[in-house]
Order: sequence, then structure tokens, then C-alpha cells
Amino acid sequence: MRNVLSVTSLTLALALVLTVPGAQAASLNIYTNCALLPWGTFGPAGITTAVGLTSRVDGIVEWAFFDEDGDRLDDGRFAIEADELTGLTLDLVLSPALSGATGFMLFCLDSNADGLITVDDNGVLVANAFYVDLPNNDVAFLPVWSVTAGNLDEPDPENWTEEPIVDIPLLAAGTGASVDMQYLVDGVVGDGDNTRIVIFTSDEPSLLVSMQAIGPGRQLEVSVELPHGRLNVLDVESIEEISALQGLRPSGFLRWNIPANAGSVVAFSLVESPGFGALQTLLGNVLP
Repeated sequence: MRNVLSVTSLTLALALVLTVPGAQAASLNIYTNCALLPWGTFGPAGITTAVGLTSRVDGIVEWAFFDEDGDRLDDGRFAIEADELTGLTLDLVLSPALSGATGFMLFCLDSNADGLITVDDNGVLVANAFYVDLPNNDVAFLPVWSVTAGNLDEPDPENWTEEPIVDIPLLAAGTGASVDMQYLVDGVVGDGDNTRIVIFTSDEPSLLVSMQAIGPGRQLEVSVELPHGRLNVLDVESIEEISALQGLRPSGFLRWNIPANAGSVVAFSLVESPGFGALQTLLGNVLP
């Protein structure tokens, strides 16, 4: 780790964690048919995403890697044994041509060897993941969401396309639902305190969406661009109002009232701060 966490930084970290209750824990770490890694990447050398999968029974894990718009870039399968941790890293399983690409990944357990992912398969797969940055001696937890066979658009992995997941249970979706995405910024782009917010949607949101920026001394409606159909990574300091207005800094959150065309929404923040000494992960908080 780069630095020891100071008392001031610890106080701020606790304030960030306690800002909004009710994190998206309901769909995490539950044994079921599939696991969604909403954000992953690898490259250059020393930078990768590591995933560990466990199944309660023997079977075949079908996997696919999709780009930000949901286009399938790579896929494969491997055998998994009951009660044994199977680890993989994206730099070793994905095509080297995908180095530097960002996307999401779906893992599903075919326990009856019929080549399909259905309710007939045992729902006993679970996964954990980490972003690994060896050049900076850093590792960050990446949340993995549980997905059932009924949440898939197609039972045949060969037919997984840009909408492999129809919805995710217990997540923000539909009229009245919202998600709060926390941030820590200092207004200096590319240095100091920075936050990237990862937003995965099961459907395609509008290019421009309205969010409420809520800081320690001000609330303001801001326009946020979501250029991709499934996975968007938002640099909070790219939002001019947050970088410019002291009342929205240093810590706060973006509240997004989920539109119907976004489907189910997964969101979490990756916070980088010299005071933290390491990249930190903060789950988005859902009001269903």
C-alpha cells in the first residue's frame, strides 16, 4: 500500500461509507446459476482482473466477455470441481488482442452437461473478483452479482448477444427506483482524490441522463453522458459542476432515478486517494 491511512482520512472514509444506508448486498455472494462481473480489464503488463469461482457440484462453467456496448468479444468454457476454488485472470484467458479493452463478463454453471443454462442446472455457483495493479502495488475488490437462469435472455451460451441479461433481482430497476453513487474528489483532474463510477445496465439508457449531485453544502441537477449501451465508467471530475463548486466537494454522491429504458442497474465507485493509500471500492446504494 502507498501510505498509512491517517486519522483524517479514516474519518472521511467512515463518512463516505455512512452517507447512505442500504448497499446493494442483496444480490452479492449468493450461490445461483450465474455470476456477473460488471467491469473487468487487463493490460498493460501487471494490470489484470482476477476472478475466483466456487461451485457446490462438478460441472462446466460457460463464460463470455462483452464490450461496453454488449458485443461479445471472447468466450469459452472450463471444468469446475465441487468445493474447489477455480481462479482465472483475464490476461490469461482472454485473447491478447483484447489488452486494454474494458468490458463485463458472465459466468454460468452447466451442471447437467446439456450445453444450456436453465433452471434444471444446480444453482450453486458463486464468484469473487479483484482488480490487480502490480505497477502501483494495488488491489481493489470488484463486486460480482448473482444472476439466475431466469434472468438470462437466452439459455444457450452460443446465443448470448448484446442483451445476455434481461434483469437482475433486487437491484434498482423501474419507476421509483434510484441508486446513490458515492464519490471523493478534490477538483484537480488526474491528481489527488479521484473517483470513477462503474455503471452497468441490463438495457440501453439514454445518451444523456440527469442526476442529482449531492455534496456537503449543495445539491444540484447535473447532466451525465452515458455513451455506451451496457457499461459506462464515469470520471466524476469530468462533471464540470462537481469540479467547480466547493459545495459539491470533497465528498458526496450522485443520485440517479432509474429510467425504464435502463433496465436493472449495478453501480459502484472506485475511489483513489493519497490519503487512503490504496484504491477503494464503495458499493452503490439502492432504493428499490
